[in-house]
Amino acid sequence: MNKRLMQFLRCPACLGILKVITYESVVSTREISAGLLACACGANYPIWRGVPRMLMPGSRMLPEDYLHQFQSRLYVDAPQLLSEAKNQKATRGYSFDVQWSMYEYGELTWELDLSTRVKYAYEYLRTAPGSLHGTLMLDAGCGNGTLAAGLAASGPEVVGMDYSESVERAEREKARFAGEAAERVHYVQGDVQHPPFAPATFDVIYSDGVLHHTPNTFESFKALAPLVSPGGRFFVWLYRSDLAPIYNVKMRTAKCLQVLLRPLPLSALKTLCFAGAAILLVRLRILHLLGNRKRRIVPLRLKAVNLFDTLTPRYYHLHTPGEVEGWFSTLGFPGPIETSISALSHGGFGILGRREARPQAAASAPTASFQTALDAPR
Repeated sequence: MNKRLMQFLRCPACLGILKVITYESVVSTREISAGLLACACGANYPIWRGVPRMLMPGSRMLPEDYLHQFQSRLYVDAPQLLSEAKNQKATRGYSFDVQWSMYEYGELTWELDLSTRVKYAYEYLRTAPGSLHGTLMLDAGCGNGTLAAGLAASGPEVVGMDYSESVERAEREKARFAGEAAERVHYVQGDVQHPPFAPATFDVIYSDGVLHHTPNTFESFKALAPLVSPGGRFFVWLYRSDLAPIYNVKMRTAKCLQVLLRPLPLSALKTLCFAGAAILLVRLRILHLLGNRKRRIVPLRLKAVNLFDTLTPRYYHLHTPGEVEGWFSTLGFPGPIETSISALSHGGFGILGRREARPQAAASAPTASFQTALDAPR
């Protein structure tokens, strides 16, 4: 963890300023590999393997190897962490932990290469590649972390936050995808429902395909909105409920399968997804032989990850663009617009808003002004 991150981090329980206690650091750098973040409210958060673990007390799995290695220090600095660890379950059963452990770094993500994903991110944000140089960006729900690294390589400083343990691997792999910009990439294990950041911290918040997998999409949206600085951009991509008939059938089938499969352990679901992926790839190869080449043939592992993502999330909410535009307008982002990319919009949509520069100007700000600015040549 780069010490620079401390100016942005706050206690997710009370938004208090945190004190850092270093246990291990990287020589000749500002990086903390292990330590503790302590708040005056009594909450404590581990720093482990270079990543601050900012999940709320009572809803997290504390790293066992961290607890074991620093047990004597924690008896003094944070004995409540050791007490909490005694009561935690053997596993938290979070599907995205398993999903991203299946992912092989270097493979495609959602059947897209990294350069294409970065290009699409700029299109969603209605700005030119390279135009975010010098800004601070949050990738809220960063998954395997590669997009955060790729975006940093294009100019901004990026914080990638995810609820899953994937952030640990993302931190380890970031130099591979960010190159010399790796020092501008930070990963945080955190919850979009309780984001561990100071208000008005980020110039850009980007959340692609994440909030609909939380208990309440709007509440998660509402928790992130205050983190956008005045004049800053906030983009979300969500599943749509106004689906075309063929995609509506697919979505309903997926939701029925989710209900049927939910009682199974994640290890069994992982095996089923590999088997299902093998069947789908056989079907795809047959279609290719018959001349239908609309879908590319991808590696078995990637297909299994995609299938796991479809069948295992506990929450799977659907929304309409108009509904989400209303959320933006209500929370101080006048005149939001849909910025969906046609090739990726059959199952979902993207909405972009810009925080009003001055709260008192909200009533007089013309709704069309943001539209005009976004439509300017890029």
